[in-house]
Amino acid sequence: MDDNPNMCEFRKAGLPIYFLVGGPGSGKATQAARLQCKLGYTVINIGKLLRDEVCSGSGNAKLNHTLDTGELAPQDVAMKLLKEALLKSLCARKPILIIGFPRNVCQLQAFEKEISQAKGTFYLDASDCTLKNRQKFRGRADDKLETIEKKLHIFRKQTRPMIEQMINTGRISRIDGEKPTDEVFAELYKALQSQSSCVQANAGCNERENEPGLRAKPVPSPCGPTVASPCGQPVPSPCGQPKRPSGGACGQPPVPPPRRNTCDQPSRDCGR
Repeated sequence: MDDNPNMCEFRKAGLPIYFLVGGPGSGKATQAARLQCKLGYTVINIGKLLRDEVCSGSGNAKLNHTLDTGELAPQDVAMKLLKEALLKSLCARKPILIIGFPRNVCQLQAFEKEISQAKGTFYLDASDCTLKNRQKFRGRADDKLETIEKKLHIFRKQTRPMIEQMINTGRISRIDGEKPTDEVFAELYKALQSQSSCVQANAGCNERENEPGLRAKPVPSPCGPTVASPCGQPVPSPCGQPKRPSGGACGQPPVPPPRRNTCDQPSRDCGR
């Protein structure tokens, strides 16, 4: 863990953190903005943090180059900006939704080691062709054809393996990102509400665990194997613990593997 006194204060606050991940063009920012309006969550967009850092004239030539070419930003820079944003979020005292991070297993491990483990991760799953087509028409300055191809290559090589690892440990909820925006939002909102209920149930249980007269009782859990509940009530097991490989996050249905088709394979978004 990061020994910075400020980060210690952040961890003491116990604000739940959620990740929203997906390929470039999967709609992460769009859905996060809607969740922020509906639930009041603090949204931290790592892509925006990096672009703002370049625009601030920080003089970080390497960061400027990575954004221009579609490569991943240096991990130390991304972590520094995330920590600063997390500390600013303390005033709001709201759950935190981080979008566009982590991008690979190393980033996930660094976050969990230096900050904390996320309470839930949500994956907007869309085909490569859908991702490519959406980027072509969203009008961002860094959405040049060669940059789009580079981003998709990195997503396939680094982010998908991380997602598959999280699927195998039951730590991710898959959302069908191919659906219309409103349907994606409804599915994401439902999954987040389910995950939040699981977190709140465990938090309430933890608050009472030291009360006299309460004995741990084994109870069935939708999150995985039977766990002991110090509250003596049926509550979900901690969402951060490994669950059955075939199961989804926090009692969600089993998560299918990520879409892998490229534009050389049939897809309804490839014009075939």
